[in-house]
Amino acid sequence: MAEAIPIGDGHILNPITLAYQAVIAQMREGMLVLDREGRVAGLNPAACAILGFPDKRACGLPVRELLPSYVNSQDGSLGEMEINLCQGQENRHYLLTTSLLKDWRGQEAGRLLLLHDVTEQKQAQAQLLEQQRAFATLHERERLARELHDSLGQTLAAARLQASTARVLLAQNQTPQTDECLKQIADMTIAAEADVREYLLGAKTTYSTDRPFFLCLREYVRRFSQQYNLKVEMNIPPQLEAQGLGSVIEVQLMRIIQEALSNVRKHACAKNVQVVFTASDSNMQIGISDDGQGFDSAMVTPQSERFGLQAMRERAEALGGRFEVISQPGQGTQVKVQLPVKGGQGSGEVIE
Repeated sequence: MAEAIPIGDGHILNPITLAYQAVIAQMREGMLVLDREGRVAGLNPAACAILGFPDKRACGLPVRELLPSYVNSQDGSLGEMEINLCQGQENRHYLLTTSLLKDWRGQEAGRLLLLHDVTEQKQAQAQLLEQQRAFATLHERERLARELHDSLGQTLAAARLQASTARVLLAQNQTPQTDECLKQIADMTIAAEADVREYLLGAKTTYSTDRPFFLCLREYVRRFSQQYNLKVEMNIPPQLEAQGLGSVIEVQLMRIIQEALSNVRKHACAKNVQVVFTASDSNMQIGISDDGQGFDSAMVTPQSERFGLQAMRERAEALGGRFEVISQPGQGTQVKVQLPVKGGQGSGEVIE
């Protein structure tokens, strides 16, 4: 046990008590001690600086006068919460921790509040998130450029080849063959026009980090349904819609759903489509089903996939997910994307 140190004037001080007082006085975290009525019984210099109150003025005041958000948000309950405090013209972020103080009988004697400044961490997180969004946007632009080159570019290249063939046939007075080439060119240009219109539709309702993902998705589905007279229904669990999925996931998932609907428009001859989201603690699944003509999915391998299917598979696998196509002739088609959930939905850690 520590020995008391005699002082020149006869007072006796315990060095442990002195050490505690020194530590509290030098703490960077603000500390407030409340009595059972929620009044400030004491606070350290850091708390005085954070709150802009000298200790003599603060002691005895109800805590609600110093920290209104503490009372309003948690009603004095225990635990942690984030609060914002204005210091001059600067807004600072603090993590407020509340602990219970008990007397020798184990009954509540008051509460201990600690204010930890997390402004720098919040700013660093915001900067990192902005960098991630900028990288995702750049990556998405590069991917879209490649997809347009591979799809629309191939269609235009084929049309140019047919036009050259038609000129040769026309010079040889082969009218029936020339007419067939011209019909193929017309079909190609119609298909290219439809692809451009669909691309513009996607660009008009593209996902933005400033707007909720599911709001953008609903808007796209509504416009797609009106533009192509195709009934599309969506089923989204309310808790999933409220939490969101994280910007990285949402960008890729929007493109997967757009490509799946595009394939239905081009190939399925369907009248109805369903987009269904399901979620559990560890997985999320998206199913896009149509009532179209279908095809034999057993004959399709990753190596033989059409461009649209390949693009969707690449996007899903880039997120760590699984991609599957289920179809039979005359029984419609279902596209499944399964994503593992890491760290909770909406955290941005869902990777698939």
